[in-house]
This record gives sequence, structure tokens and C-alpha cells, in this order.
Amino acid sequence: MPLWHDKRWDNMEKIQRDSKFEILRIICMLMIVAHHLSYHGGYIFDSVTAVNRGFIDALIVGGKIGVNVFVLISGYFLCCSKFKLSKLIKLLFEILFYSFFIYIIFVATRQVQFSVKNLFYSMAPISSNAYWFMTCYVIMYILSPFINKMINSLTKKEHLLLIGFLLLLQTIFPMVGFSYLSNVAWFITLYIIACYLRLHPSKCTETKWISIVLFCVSFVVIITFNVFLKISLWGTTEIVCLICSIAMFNMFKNIKKAITFFVYKHYFKCHTWSISFARQQLYSTMVVAKIFKMSANGRTMVFPFVCTGCNSCCVCSLCFD
Repeated sequence: MPLWHDKRWDNMEKIQRDSKFEILRIICMLMIVAHHLSYHGGYIFDSVTAVNRGFIDALIVGGKIGVNVFVLISGYFLCCSKFKLSKLIKLLFEILFYSFFIYIIFVATRQVQFSVKNLFYSMAPISSNAYWFMTCYVIMYILSPFINKMINSLTKKEHLLLIGFLLLLQTIFPMVGFSYLSNVAWFITLYIIACYLRLHPSKCTETKWISIVLFCVSFVVIITFNVFLKISLWGTTEIVCLICSIAMFNMFKNIKKAITFFVYKHYFKCHTWSISFARQQLYSTMVVAKIFKMSANGRTMVFPFVCTGCNSCCVCSLCFD
């Protein structure tokens, strides 16, 4: 019997991805795009008003939450599925394809200068850690069968204690200057949390209104602390950001009404990685900053926020019956 197989998950493996999770992926992608637009958009923060700073922070925070939710979605399904080498190979080739050809296009259009170092990074995106998210995701996927085997041997109490210990290392200790782990360790932590949500549902995690309240309160707390107290709580490993991410994930997980697809089901889902690559390439090279000469002062700050909102509304209008 394969290492990653567990009989009590046989029925779970038959559960297909619910469309509500795919819509959550769309929203997270928009949040991450908005994050990079805000973070790399060339804004001037010296004399920014509180309202405009709030807009910027809302977009920046959204990207961090989006990353966490993406990993939670993956862990939620991978914990009850079998490891497939063909899927890993396909993923690696897809990452290589988009990494190399997007770099070539950017060089050809003179958006970036050619260098042997960057060419190597584009041809070895995982080993060179050129794209940190993809590198962490691939490592997490390779480790998933071993993590699943470990999770299967734990009781509910032991599973919860493991999560508590990992969060202590990565969210509490860094507050006092001790940092032990990396992005890969954080992805694994999120994976284990998602496994707990899948295998040990409770009234707290299954009640939609609790998730909505937690999401709204934690999001407001992050923005308020950053704008008025100049205290950053929006890092992916920050405990408040984690609570916000889990609450957002549970909000969609607990949707009972069926959601149907039109455009996205046959197109967007197939190109999640390509959109992620294009997004990261665009903003890391400051292309958007060149196109949009924006300032954090005045009405121009509202532009990215309105655009993101309009995009979200358009996507949702296509996805909901």
C-alpha cells in the first residue's frame, strides 16, 4: 500500500473540488494582483492622507491573506488525495515554460535588461528560488504524502498540539526577535492547519457567521494598527493575518448553496499558474509602475482600488447564478 494512502479517506477522495473554492481562488488571485500593484506601484507615502493610506493597506493586506488562503485550499484537498508523480512533472514543466518565455518576452520588449544570471533563474525557477511561492509549493507537494502519513497517526489532540507548537515557533517567537523557520515551513504549517479543518470539523469552524465576524474584525484590526499606530500586522505569518485568512477560507467553505460556472470553469482554472507568473514578473520588474505614474496623494489612489473592485464584481457576476 502506498505511503500516502489511508482507508478512512477513501470516501473523501471521491469528493470533487467544489466550485466555491475555485471562486475563492479567483478572488485570492485578484487580491494578490492588487497587493503587487499597491506595493510596487511607486506610491509616495511621505504625506499620504489616512483615507488613501487605508486604501493602500487594504490592498497590501489582501495579498498576504490571498497567499495564505491559496495554501489552505491546497492543503484542504491534498490531505485527502494521493500523490501523483505525473502531476508534479506537469507542474514543473508548466513553471519552467512560463518562467522562460515570459522572461524572453520581457527582454525582447526591453522591459528588462538581459543578463546570464536572470536567464539561468528563468530556466531553473525552482532550484534558484526565483519565484518563492512556486518553490515553496513544489516542496510542499513533494512532502505532502509524508505529512499525510504523519497526520494519519495523530489523534485530534496531538494534531492540535502540533499546530500550536508550529504557530509558537513562527508567529509568537518572532515577536520577541526569534525567527527559526522559513517560507517552506510556513506552507507546511498552513497545510497541517488545513488538514485539521478537513479532518476535525467543529461548530466554530463550520458556522458561517463566526467566520464572517472573525474576518471583518481581524481585517479592521490590521488596517487600524497599520494606519494609526504604524504597527504592521499584515505579514503572512502574523497571527492576526492568519486568523483573517482562516476565517476567509471558512467563509467560502461553509457556503451551502451550489455555485455554477460559465467562463471560468473551462478557462481560468487551467491558467492559474500562468496568471501568477505574469503577475509576479510584471510587478517585480516595475512595469506597472512605469505605466501608472500614481501618487498616494489625491484621487489617483482610488484608481487601483476601484479597478480591483470592478474586476471582482465582473468575475463574480460571471460565476454566480
